[in-house]
Amino acid sequence: MPIRSEFNMPWLDFVNEWCLGTSIQYSELEVKTSIEALESLFPKYLDGVLERGIKGIVVILPLIELGLTLSKCENLKNFINVLNRLKKDDWSAYSELYFASSLIDLGYNPSLEPELNGKVLDILIKEDCNDIFIEVVAPELSASIRGAKDAISELATNIRDANLGMNIEVLLLRDIGVDTFQKINDEIRKAPSKEEQQQISDIALFIKSELQISLQLPITVRPRIEFSGKGYIIGVIRGTITDKMSTSAFVQFPVNDERAQRLVDEELKHFSREYMNILVMDLRGVQAGIKNWIPLIQRRFQPNINTRIGGVILYGQSGLDDGMRPLEKEFMVLRNQYAARHLPESFFEKIESVFI
Repeated sequence: MPIRSEFNMPWLDFVNEWCLGTSIQYSELEVKTSIEALESLFPKYLDGVLERGIKGIVVILPLIELGLTLSKCENLKNFINVLNRLKKDDWSAYSELYFASSLIDLGYNPSLEPELNGKVLDILIKEDCNDIFIEVVAPELSASIRGAKDAISELATNIRDANLGMNIEVLLLRDIGVDTFQKINDEIRKAPSKEEQQQISDIALFIKSELQISLQLPITVRPRIEFSGKGYIIGVIRGTITDKMSTSAFVQFPVNDERAQRLVDEELKHFSREYMNILVMDLRGVQAGIKNWIPLIQRRFQPNINTRIGGVILYGQSGLDDGMRPLEKEFMVLRNQYAARHLPESFFEKIESVFI
């Protein structure tokens, strides 16, 4: 498949133009393989990259990663079904393909979208003559998290629009309903501008200060308020950039045990007690994801609940100090001692030997 002219250039020119001179971990052959796969299988993605006109490793590394994933998986059973979901902006399909590509690296031949008792699961592999069914979930794309994220997105937008020229960070202290959002918005709007942390009863902490610098795309924010509770944080930023003024509103909320259980419940319904099952969580889109999810998941392993799953695999990527797209894969395997069907230890050992 021919590569379009915007990407078809000598290697050093490609690094200088698309990576803005920054060295990357991928070889020239890997980049070529990736772009060829995207040209053949998902040209719309390349169209979008060119239309946005933004360059740098924050753009090019996800592009290469996606193309290599598609290249590895394109010969798997039911790949076209998953690819079609991806083309319809169902990015949970990418999470499935990404983990399937990792299984290929381990020597497995995974099947995509296997059917079981009238249900369609994500992945099927064999280990020691045993069928292992796999469900892959990205927490930020799950229904239990997406609803909360949509709500705080609206809150961030309202805070931004009511506080022009300000740089505002909000940390919600507990899982609250949208009925409380108006109170938060009103309190922040009336609050003075200062660098010190301010508090709204037991609901939220916030910092409201004047934005001293002009924002640039893409907008990145580092948290100024430290979260010391249990669980992990999901954040949403909303900003505006004009010739005269820039505004930023960054809202974060903690994911608690109840919401974590709802996320697990969404996936348990797909599994059968008669088979070996594993839940995989794609935490690449979650800041400090693996470390903060471990206790949440371990508390889900109990004698009378969640016994259908033999364990949970958490995978993410370690971040760079400059806030760019992370590079190194991170895996954590959590075994469920209360599982109705325990998975072969050889499966866990393969995962751990390569990724941990």
